[in-house]
Amino acid sequence: LGQDTLSEEFKDLMATTEVRLRFLAESLFVERPAIFEDHLVWTRSALATRDGDPSVTEANLESMAQELMGWLPEGCGAMAESYVRRGLEAFRAAPAGASTHLPEELPFLDEARGYLVAVLEARTDDALEIVDRLLDAGHPLDAILSSIIIPVQREIGRMWQIGDATVADEHLLTRTTERVIRALENRKRTDRNGRRVLFAAAEGDMHELGQQIAALYFAEAGWNPVVFGASMPIESVLQAITDYAPRLIAVSIQIGLHVRGAAALVARIRESNDIPILIGGRMLEVVPDLWEVLGADGGSCDAAGSVRKASELVPL
Repeated sequence: LGQDTLSEEFKDLMATTEVRLRFLAESLFVERPAIFEDHLVWTRSALATRDGDPSVTEANLESMAQELMGWLPEGCGAMAESYVRRGLEAFRAAPAGASTHLPEELPFLDEARGYLVAVLEARTDDALEIVDRLLDAGHPLDAILSSIIIPVQREIGRMWQIGDATVADEHLLTRTTERVIRALENRKRTDRNGRRVLFAAAEGDMHELGQQIAALYFAEAGWNPVVFGASMPIESVLQAITDYAPRLIAVSIQIGLHVRGAAALVARIRESNDIPILIGGRMLEVVPDLWEVLGADGGSCDAAGSVRKASELVPL
């Protein structure tokens, strides 16, 4: 390899190593190796479909384990090394590829596929029409969200992961889904029960679509959702609690890089409020007891489960 090519490859390796160390730090913070392992399972799948060389990742992890053991204090070094080696085992055992989120047994499979194709072909109105037809036919909100909107959103992420979709495709689908959510908000008018829930993500976490989808479920159950979306500074959340007087705070954690941020948010809320805190998002699929580790009052990896838990925490 020429020097220029080697230099760029080395820069890429440095950036990749930095990201891995960040995932490792989050994993160590809550003492849950599954966060680091989950990241490496995702990495293995991406490499398999993009003709990446897994031996480079394996060598990188071996070096990381040795360096951490040598540089960190004795107890910390041993713990970090064990997490890296568990991650390496997960990487080696991971399937070479990611399964589709649109399996044959999915209800409304044809509609879900049609919705995805319409978005990828920039036929946004056609995608919206698919949802409208189901609503007009009387199908419940949960069926549309759980069988079309959520799995298609995950499917486009899988397609990007394996190189079958671009960032532009992802963004277009997200914008379309936001239009669907607005349409559903306008069509579904459940009487409110007086309970207000405030949705927020930790500062730096740019994922907000999950909050919007969860808010639909809460609204359907009679709650009054207030969605602040991505990357909320802690002081802004605290002020919002004062201004909006919610009965519940819902904190979203979609990826492992924002666990410490969510922990800081929960801790600050706890300092001045006894308001119940609910943790939601994909990371609870990876670490089901993450809500407990962070000091919250409950948690669920899916929106319907979050509504059920919220009703337990804040009964009518």
